[in-house]
Amino acid sequence: EGGSCAVFASKQHEGKVLLISKKKKKKKIEKNSLEDEEAVKMLESEIWRQYSGFSPELSHIRRREWFSREVAAPILNRTGALAHLEVVSVRSLLLSVDRQVPNLLREAFENDDDGLFMTDALTHFGLCKDLGGFRHETISFEIKPKSAVMLSKHALILPGQSFKALHSRYKLQQYLKMAKGKVEAISAYEPADFFDGNRAAKLRALEALFTCPQNNLSVYKNAVRVFPAARSSLEEELGLSSQEMLSLLVQALVQQQGTLDIIRSLQVSSMVTALA
Repeated sequence: EGGSCAVFASKQHEGKVLLISKKKKKKKIEKNSLEDEEAVKMLESEIWRQYSGFSPELSHIRRREWFSREVAAPILNRTGALAHLEVVSVRSLLLSVDRQVPNLLREAFENDDDGLFMTDALTHFGLCKDLGGFRHETISFEIKPKSAVMLSKHALILPGQSFKALHSRYKLQQYLKMAKGKVEAISAYEPADFFDGNRAAKLRALEALFTCPQNNLSVYKNAVRVFPAARSSLEEELGLSSQEMLSLLVQALVQQQGTLDIIRSLQVSSMVTALA
């Protein structure tokens, strides 16, 4: 579950996951804010007018599907990365819900919201084929990779703040959180390693996440979080060695390198926009 979306897996749809958009609480909007919002919509319409099928009125889910179909899919077509997303009605997909269904999914079902139905990378590439013991289990790894963007050494930076060009924003925030007492230890994780095409770099990133997960790595077994958790070790909970888990995740990330490259390019684009 992230800030704007949540992803669900089900035994009924093996090898697939469903992504839904989380509803945001409506806030009282000032008149000036409404005018600004209308101005943004007009500007967005002008920018995207040349692209067929896109409209500022599209929901978050349909925007993601449009971007995957029109932008990501052509780029990733020959890379082996997964880019096909199908917009589905949550109600028609699930048919019914019981008491065990999470509230977010229940609300989406009752409202007949749209969702994105997509293939799970771990099962699609046969990475879990040797783990026969999990045939009746649903194991989910949730990773929040953070931004890998760093300021250029030639960026205009105030005197005395040159350190901003030497460390990632994530690392700088780690020191800030440490100073404020929000974290007990500074993570060795570097987002750049996660997005790097090198297997050794990905392994280094995952090892750092497992060593100091904070809120950036969670593991679920049948919708119950088993990591981070104090009751038992993850190896005992899943019946897998740490090396087996790391190997599976590294292979999945390598298969999805094209997708990771697109995400990183979007991070850079967002950074440039913010600076502008």
